[in-house]
Amino acid sequence: MDKHEKIFAYMAEKYGLIFGICDAKPLNIAPKTAPFVTKDFNRRINPALTLPNVKSIIVVGKGYAPSPFHNLSSLGCAADYHAILTDILKRMGKIMATTSIMVDTGPLMEKAFAVKAGIGFWGKNTLIISKKFGSFFNIGIILTEKELVYSAPSLTTACPADCNICIKSCPTGALDEYVLDTSRCISYLTQKKRLSTDEAKLLNNQIYGCDLCQIHCPFNGDILAKVKKSGIKFNPADISKLDRIKFNPADILKLDAETFEKQFGKTAAAWCGLEILKRNVQISQSSNFKT
Repeated sequence: MDKHEKIFAYMAEKYGLIFGICDAKPLNIAPKTAPFVTKDFNRRINPALTLPNVKSIIVVGKGYAPSPFHNLSSLGCAADYHAILTDILKRMGKIMATTSIMVDTGPLMEKAFAVKAGIGFWGKNTLIISKKFGSFFNIGIILTEKELVYSAPSLTTACPADCNICIKSCPTGALDEYVLDTSRCISYLTQKKRLSTDEAKLLNNQIYGCDLCQIHCPFNGDILAKVKKSGIKFNPADISKLDRIKFNPADILKLDAETFEKQFGKTAAAWCGLEILKRNVQISQSSNFKT
């Protein structure tokens, strides 16, 4: 373990992270599209197009607790992971001269680099599954011009061949093995600006996001059991106001811009805006919703 890796290990222990390091060679992966990211596929697989002299990539994962609300995903009621992870990565990046930091905001395929760095493996639900957090973690990456010691690959490399629990748990049929149809994904649809009548019917009463394929995944069983046993909903350092109140979706309809900011402003749900959340509540209340 070199000095950089020792520092990363210390910070991982301090902030409750997992991390891995991989080379910065372009990914050997088939072209695919995804919402909310660049359509330039080369930028998604080639780190040098973001940082020209990049040599190594540090991939970091920070866990989060499952949501206590059935119609609001974990990321909708915890403090915004973008801000939390970005702050941590900036601290880690200070020991290296030239870096570029991304937390679900840059062009690169973060999940694919997470697998390459050895912090987990692809689940059939297209999420990355780690030993420590299951799939309940967010990913951030640091690109650096330093040549670092690379991590060993994950010992587990795939879901059991005969396990399709996550696929069967998806009420809209958005999942196939290692393939996600975003046009039917509830999480994506709850964040989409405009919905057709057919898309609105797929929301399944969700207000923001969806965790069903994670909740039913056997690799997440221990994580869910620990949270239930401890009674702890969220890490106190990452807490938002939502877990101190009884969440009632209908209350969202009463919010104005100021009260929305107070209640949701520090969560990941804030970025999609109040009007989209209100729309989703209205859809959940009416079987005759029209766009």
